[in-house]
Amino acid sequence: MQITFFIGNGFDINAGLNTRYSDFIKWFIHKDMDHLSRQPLLTSQIKAFKNRIEDDISGNNLEGSKNWSDIEIMFGNDSASFKTESQYREIWSYLEERLVAYLKEEESKVSLHSFEESIIDVFQHSIFSFHEYARPSFARKILEILRRFPNNAGVLSFVSFNYTHAFEKCLSLISDNDSIIHPITNENSNIITYRYEPILYIHGEIRNNDNHPFIGVDNIGQIANDSFHDFSAIQSIVIKSGRDKFYGINNNSVCEEYINKSDIIIFGMSLGKTDAMWWKYIGQWLRNSVLHYLLLFNYVPDDNIIPNEKYNIMMNTSHRFCDLAEIDDISFEKLQPQIEIILKQGMFNVKLVE
Repeated sequence: MQITFFIGNGFDINAGLNTRYSDFIKWFIHKDMDHLSRQPLLTSQIKAFKNRIEDDISGNNLEGSKNWSDIEIMFGNDSASFKTESQYREIWSYLEERLVAYLKEEESKVSLHSFEESIIDVFQHSIFSFHEYARPSFARKILEILRRFPNNAGVLSFVSFNYTHAFEKCLSLISDNDSIIHPITNENSNIITYRYEPILYIHGEIRNNDNHPFIGVDNIGQIANDSFHDFSAIQSIVIKSGRDKFYGINNNSVCEEYINKSDIIIFGMSLGKTDAMWWKYIGQWLRNSVLHYLLLFNYVPDDNIIPNEKYNIMMNTSHRFCDLAEIDDISFEKLQPQIEIILKQGMFNVKLVE
């Protein structure tokens, strides 16, 4: 049995890190003066780029946005402002460089020691009792699956769409020689031992030069400047799948392997257009077996929402996922028993910053 967790920016935000898209952009536009030390031509281009971003944020009401797909879509559209693809790539590379600088400073705020006891409690519950976040009928399905497997039969995998190591640092508190042991109370009083795979940083990580963080778009259609589409450099640097292939990072192949082996996928991140390839892949994974189950968390600021509003949010989340996963209405009706939309808070919800 394999359970895969998809971890998104909501984890870092809830932990107290200022990792919203809007946090970084405000710093980049108004506080980061690194561009003044660059060559005059590049400095001028960076200033113009910052002004366009500021105008786009104001015009599209993105001041409070936490979704990184917003900046990726915005930068894809901004390609129309560049005369040459080399200038475009240079600014793209500069933006990534400054993002790494910003996130390293944010990650330095993490204080595991101050919150160690609560981190252990929350992580153990989130990993080993995740079914409790689902509705009772769906939770029973999950428990039935867990009870089918003997001791030492569980594998956990984690796919992080974050660049920081905050989640990995927390996970280290409950791991012992790369194994996690936790008793699950069931009819047979089994103790299931979970071995976890190395955390996959699908878009890179801030402290690994071999897996350098990158931002990008999902496909060439998200680059507004049509004249750039045929440049191999654009396809190898700006398109996420192309970058993974060109640099031989192999993250995509590992992620596909994790998904293919999974019986249960727990999805705790926003549904962004610039990662559409993964939503399509998970959609196909659901179609491959009626015994594949997806728990899709959608953050809401208040657990106590009225039933009608809860229904609307759940339906909107389902439709959003189906649109990105390219699942039509007829297929969704068949797949619905395998999908659980969860609006509750608490999953991996820890504080890491004093």
